[in-house]
Amino acid sequence: MKGIVFAFLASGVETLTDGQVIIIRPDVEGFMVSQIPIQAQFNFVAKLAFGAEEISQSQRVIVECTKPDGTRAALSGEMPLPLPLNPQNPAADVKSMTIASIGMNFEAPGLYQFHLLLNGNEILVRSLNIVQIPQGAIPVQMMGQRP
Repeated sequence: MKGIVFAFLASGVETLTDGQVIIIRPDVEGFMVSQIPIQAQFNFVAKLAFGAEEISQSQRVIVECTKPDGTRAALSGEMPLPLPLNPQNPAADVKSMTIASIGMNFEAPGLYQFHLLLNGNEILVRSLNIVQIPQGAIPVQMMGQRP
């Protein structure tokens, strides 16, 4: 792999009929909640760059989560990563985007880390902080976006 073009957690992703992708609230850093456990839905979005020589190799990604207590578990099965050849320039680098939709039950407040593995090797980590606030203060909210 040549590099990571971008990677972030987002509150939503919508794919249009023409193939365009709309990202809703990229760079989510956490949730403020008044009650735990809570069920939340979000997306792990990553775009990776590969050299032309890697197109013929099988590329697979998987998303794992480390909970505040240190336990780590897979959130997705292995997903094949398509690497389409550029017919106008077969020697050009290629980029492939993966979107993992994650729905999970957060059982405790704290820092949750989401790991993206490529062919079994961890290539990046994004964190999500679950903060519990007093009952009745405010409803579930997403916290901040990176500048």
